[in-house]
Amino acid sequence: MAPIAAGRAENPKRPKERRPIMSQPDQQADRSTANRDPGPPREHAFYFEHRGRNLFGTLHEPAMAALRRGWVFCSPFGEERGFSQKMAVEWARVLCEAGYWVLRFDYRGYGDSEGLFHEFSADDHVEDILSAVMHLEDRIGIPCRGLWGMRLGASLAARAVEKGNLRVALALWDPIVSGEKYMDELLRATMAKEMANTHRAPRTRAELKQHMAEGGEVIVEGHPLTGPIHQSVAAIDLLAGDSSSLGPTLIVQLSSRPDQKVRRELESLRQRIAAAAPTDLKTVTIPPPWRQNEEYQVRPTHLFEPTVDWIRSLETSGTAGGDAEGVAPAESPAERAPLTRHEIAVADGTTERVVEFDCQGQTLRAVLHLPARVDASRPAVMMVTPGFNCRTARYRLYIRLARELAQRGWTCLRYDPRGIGDSDGWHDYPFVPDLYNAIEDGLFVPDVRAAAEYLEEQHGIHASVLIGLCGGSIASIRAAAVDERIVGVISSELPFRYTPKAGSTEAADDDNRPVPRAEADNFLRSYRGKLLDPVAWRRFFSLKSNYRQFWTSVKVAIARRLWAGHTTFDDGWFRERLGPRANLSLVRDFQSGLQRRVHLFCLFGSTYNSWYFSEIQAGLLAGTPAHSDHLDVRTIMDADPGFSLPEHTRQFLDTVTEWLESRRRPWGPIPPAQTPRG
Repeated sequence: MAPIAAGRAENPKRPKERRPIMSQPDQQADRSTANRDPGPPREHAFYFEHRGRNLFGTLHEPAMAALRRGWVFCSPFGEERGFSQKMAVEWARVLCEAGYWVLRFDYRGYGDSEGLFHEFSADDHVEDILSAVMHLEDRIGIPCRGLWGMRLGASLAARAVEKGNLRVALALWDPIVSGEKYMDELLRATMAKEMANTHRAPRTRAELKQHMAEGGEVIVEGHPLTGPIHQSVAAIDLLAGDSSSLGPTLIVQLSSRPDQKVRRELESLRQRIAAAAPTDLKTVTIPPPWRQNEEYQVRPTHLFEPTVDWIRSLETSGTAGGDAEGVAPAESPAERAPLTRHEIAVADGTTERVVEFDCQGQTLRAVLHLPARVDASRPAVMMVTPGFNCRTARYRLYIRLARELAQRGWTCLRYDPRGIGDSDGWHDYPFVPDLYNAIEDGLFVPDVRAAAEYLEEQHGIHASVLIGLCGGSIASIRAAAVDERIVGVISSELPFRYTPKAGSTEAADDDNRPVPRAEADNFLRSYRGKLLDPVAWRRFFSLKSNYRQFWTSVKVAIARRLWAGHTTFDDGWFRERLGPRANLSLVRDFQSGLQRRVHLFCLFGSTYNSWYFSEIQAGLLAGTPAHSDHLDVRTIMDADPGFSLPEHTRQFLDTVTEWLESRRRPWGPIPPAQTPRG
């Protein structure tokens, strides 16, 4: 987990144990309809079909006495959906608590829905929205009163209203007015990343567009941007076309600056819609929720409450969209036949099933991937969420991995821990590093063990192999140290150093951290290619080179080879190599896992985590030399921590599969009869 830029006062003391404030009532209550108390809101996850693909949806059901009116939520584009997903979940819960039915869903190629990202355009997602509205109204019997969307999701919601001639209201949080301008912003970010990765001038925007027009792909935040996707988004212009079909609209500008003026394009959008329907424009000060920020806000009341008040005002003013009261079926709409589809059969013979289980009184929500033939004698593969990301992981990496492994005969479970994704609760940490520190101290170990217990009790699978990225790798290592059901761990980007606290000297003084020998060697290797480069020599003699890093690297490279430091691998030895932010309890849990003879596979990109691991690997094996054959280490060269480029994603998937199915593993390879051909 990467450190976050700081700007707050330091808290110099690290508490021994962090317990977040969790909310959201237990939703494992009796789900029958007969004589039940209205009770708290309930949530129902299911699949519904559109154009031959299964879309994943979650229906938030209010108390029975509540208004029979519904809203459909429209997600942002690409990775912006991932960063804002938990806020969208909590916003749906708040609106449901106010008495409204809410349907959240994933477009085709997004989240838990079927398909790949690059297969669908913005026009396809408009169709997905219309299908979700139809599902809410026709199959569940609840009239759709409005569409909510954020960023490009807000733009798609407006397009859906126009295309479907819907009589609904619109709540638009920071809508993308010009799709072409938005695409240009994404391409600029891609150019900056290319320059940072290659240290050369990147391709121009014109070259990137030409590449897509010729059938190529441009990777934007881990997602492949194709020509059809680019064209469909760039064609969006909310200031053009006919606005007569639009209903009452709320536009909310989100800005991190309290003195930010209303943007010109949003004021123009308000004026355009106001010619046809009542329109409000508000500004809310909040860090952009579609990006990774220092502050951790998933229930911002100063954003939620004005939107709820506006939605309620539609009812009292008589301007709400939809029909009068809609259908009122005798049974709960959420329990009618169409919503019994809690699993789908995939064309390759595998099955994906929505499941729930309990952890410390709260419901964890998950997707279980079952192969064509389940062998309960083999371990299941459990994917542990990274940081605050949900069960898909960034760039849908866990989705792809689970589907490929299920096709090869493995039972896989992807779940959201407490307070993350679709699961119950939310974390009341003020800053993201606070949540990271809690994860680094073992916050999600009970969730891992609850998932292992579910697999054991409900499916008779008594052993599990854990796969974790970043924070998920920490929870996996810590769980493996104490739970005998864990027989293997694939730990990716395992960080042995605490994330610096927001605004602390830990972040400001990071230049003074210990430099691993692998980092020093890597830096010095970069100079080999510069020996015959006159520009590099000119920079060196003109005092423009990084002399501090150069001499530090030389010193470390020599010293680490000539002097081994401490003669014993004690806490001081690890602190010397990891610095004051060394996570010594994680070191001990790693060693405990080896002592339990858990098979550990540490997989890295070309990152600081790999360099620090190589620095302390000898100490991790100290005292357990006989178990060194239980530890495998691999680095995917030039890969970032999320393996976002297609070639690195493919290497990650193949490397994980190869390790799982190696004959060196005690569970052995999948029998040929279970491995699909091709």
